Amino acid sequence: MNTGELKASLSEILAEEEVKQIDWDRVQDLSLALLARLHTGKNFEFPIEVVIPYLTDFSLSRADRSEALRQQDRLIGFLRTP
Repeated sequence: MNTGELKASLSEILAEEEVKQIDWDRVQDLSLALLARLHTGKNFEFPIEVVIPYLTDFSLSRADRSEALRQQDRLIGFLRTP
């Protein structure tokens, strides 16, 4: 996995969270699958402090919309970097 692939996978999860009726089971499945890929893939640079909490805190985001928005804002900042 490289940075482009990571950003594409994160964008897919983010898109799932932006629909009116969020399928949290799908968000969880996508998040856990991406975490597994990150742990088994070769190492590359990415902002761990942004990506890992976003992928692991989906239940917190589900329960607390303000937390979800805060994490999404941080993630969008990463996605917009070249």
